[in-house]
Amino acid sequence: HPYSPANVIRGTSRPDMWSNIWISDPKHGLPAWIELKLPSLVEFNCVQITFDTDINRRILLPLFRFPECVKDYQVSAFVGGSWKIVATVTDNYHRRVVHTFPRTRADRLRITITATNGVESARVYEVRVYNDSRKMD
Repeated sequence: HPYSPANVIRGTSRPDMWSNIWISDPKHGLPAWIELKLPSLVEFNCVQITFDTDINRRILLPLFRFPECVKDYQVSAFVGGSWKIVATVTDNYHRRVVHTFPRTRADRLRITITATNGVESARVYEVRVYNDSRKMD
């Protein structure tokens, strides 16, 4: 399964010997979501996401946005039996984004993609979750 959800935790953010990307099924359209199930309740305050910006193409046009890149999305943590939104983003065009928020304790993290900059499917290379002691609550 070259585009399976497991790819987002492989520890690499580009294709090398494997595709290393999750791509949602374009037949189902958007919104699409990917969920990380953590082994137990974990305390964290930072999520790093790497989206697809087609690193094989080099385009230097002003204001160009890669159609593959996720545009609008939410990051949610499963806290106390319900989903709590920790970040909401609109009009993204960056490959790598880092979200910091007040320390949260959860065993699941979900990224819900509602729009891209052009393609019919969500594309995520990597998701990393941190408890950064340098970030003050």
